[in-house]
Amino acid sequence: MVPGEIPESGLHRRTRTRPGHHALEHLFLFCPDRSEQFSPPSDGSGSALPALVQRLLKAAVLPGHDTDLLDDLYDQALRQGLWDVAAGCLGTACLKIWDSGQDFSRFSHWIEEGEQLLPRLEDLSHLARAYFLLNQIMALITGPVDLKKALTLVDECRNAIDRTGAANLHLLQGAILANLYYWRGDLDTLEIILEDSAPYLDHPRASPFAVLHHRATHGLLMTLRGAPNQGRAILTPLLDHADLEHLPPMAWMLVHNHLLYTEAALARHDRVRRLARKIRERTIPEQNHYYHSYLQFTLAMAELSLGHPHKALRHGRECQRRGTLCQSPNARRMSALVIGQALADLGRTREAMVHFQEWIERWSQADYRFIAATGCAELAEIYLHLGRVDQARSMVSRIRTLLPAATELPCLHRPADTLEQLRHRLFPAKDKPLVCLPACPPIRIHTFGGLDIRVGDDRTLYDRNWRGNMSKKLLAAILVHGPQKVGTSFLADLLWPDADGDRAMNSFKVTLSRLRKTVAGDDPSLKNWIVVKQKQVSLVSSLCWIDCQEFLALAPDECADTAADLLKRGVALYRGDFLAHNGDDGWLYGHREYLRQRYISAVLSLHAHYRQSGNYLETITLLENAIHHDPKNEYLYSLLVTAHLDKDNLSKAREVYRRACSRLGRRPAPENDPAHLFSSTFPLP
Repeated sequence: MVPGEIPESGLHRRTRTRPGHHALEHLFLFCPDRSEQFSPPSDGSGSALPALVQRLLKAAVLPGHDTDLLDDLYDQALRQGLWDVAAGCLGTACLKIWDSGQDFSRFSHWIEEGEQLLPRLEDLSHLARAYFLLNQIMALITGPVDLKKALTLVDECRNAIDRTGAANLHLLQGAILANLYYWRGDLDTLEIILEDSAPYLDHPRASPFAVLHHRATHGLLMTLRGAPNQGRAILTPLLDHADLEHLPPMAWMLVHNHLLYTEAALARHDRVRRLARKIRERTIPEQNHYYHSYLQFTLAMAELSLGHPHKALRHGRECQRRGTLCQSPNARRMSALVIGQALADLGRTREAMVHFQEWIERWSQADYRFIAATGCAELAEIYLHLGRVDQARSMVSRIRTLLPAATELPCLHRPADTLEQLRHRLFPAKDKPLVCLPACPPIRIHTFGGLDIRVGDDRTLYDRNWRGNMSKKLLAAILVHGPQKVGTSFLADLLWPDADGDRAMNSFKVTLSRLRKTVAGDDPSLKNWIVVKQKQVSLVSSLCWIDCQEFLALAPDECADTAADLLKRGVALYRGDFLAHNGDDGWLYGHREYLRQRYISAVLSLHAHYRQSGNYLETITLLENAIHHDPKNEYLYSLLVTAHLDKDNLSKAREVYRRACSRLGRRPAPENDPAHLFSSTFPLP
């Protein structure tokens, strides 16, 4: 049999003798598709269609999403024993609810109605059976989201579709079942279903809707399998498909969502931005809350990958709100993941911990195993941040119980090696010590742009918390000359140069005691955050995180060969001059200038990465931020003008040039304009 042809067994012989069977066949094959205007044919026998069939076909093409008429027709079909008509009523009602994007609780009514039809499956034609079961599964995974119950219908549905040989049903089956196996983390079964239906992709009767759904699902599968480049090769051509703009919004959103996820996995942030902008501009009916929830989820995913957790949190909560409006448990469960991830990225550790503790149980109960496994990884990371190693290990071990045997899945919306790195930190090799240090120690010292010390999740040290300036000055000296193993005599002489040896040392000891108590407060576990051993002062690395130390590690002196992602993290830490409001002592000023030069060096190296990859937007943002921190750096203006001219944006380039002249009080010097851009492009201001 050629794929897509309907064999004799596609309809029971008894059904084929009944008037209206050709029209019903057309409904079962093309109504699920919705990519073309459904126009039911006349009955092949030339006879007038039975009244009930006529009313069903009319209801299928009737504008609007009301299902009351179908409810009445379904009851009549059951009373008259017209089982194929009953199946048509039920499937068409589910499709109308789906297309409405509103009040998905209505699915529950039709699932209950379908229970009456399940015992009569043998009385249905194979096409009617496939149509009914496919829509029943869709209702179960979209409405109340009962994945376990949906699984009980899968084999019967696949058998019925196999007997029909219908291309559209085979392809739609893969798209609908994809959600079921994706949420359960069973990618092996999903791959088998897609492979089985792949021969139907090139069939002349395969509809664009079914083909796009199948290919988009395949592209996402490749990305989840660790082959995002293959996924991108499958997904990108779909954007140019002739029918994409004319299909229902969900098909359009599906293609763009999966491609955006894939581009994020490849860290192609410029493409992520372009896709997110395109998605924002998509016009979707305001009342279709489900489509809007999916749109907001996609944007949340984009912002998370771009390092904008505050925006991701906003989109995630809007997705949840829309999911509540359309009563979709799926929208609420998926948005809960990005909300938790955004809270974690924002440093709202305790809030994120409670969130994941609650939702991991809810995801597990709903059989959302993939999402629950990702949640376990997120919670393990949080526990490790808090130093709770045993609890972190427990969460990582739980992932194995959630997923099928020998399955290794990526953590959604995170780098591909996230789980592997987490395991290495928690379960090191025998010849390596366990890294028990919290990834985010309880004392976080921010020095760029001014001194800002955060202790735990709920205390920040402001200027009024310090008893005099000497405690802050002592901390500054330790940070500049350490932060480990700084001689006590050296510090005493540096800060009290006019006092004799004993008086200077006594002043040092009193000030050190005040500094220790000011930061630790009443928390006994933090009292040793600063220690003195063998006449040397050190900040304890397991208790203290220091932004300037992290910056120096991420942006080394020779950073030309440093990976762009490390440089980006380092540059993001620089929020202004080192201890900007803590005086201008020579030793402090010198270190401040040293860190600024290291920052500029990292900016120039990162700029080279961005320009080589053609990342225009990142280049502009990088240089604008650098000029904000170093407004008299003439060379930065030259690079920014070049970036705008590369994009033929002369007006922006002219504005940057005028800004440079204004801030410098003169025209930029020739040595800081190696390409002679200023002199060749603009006249004297």
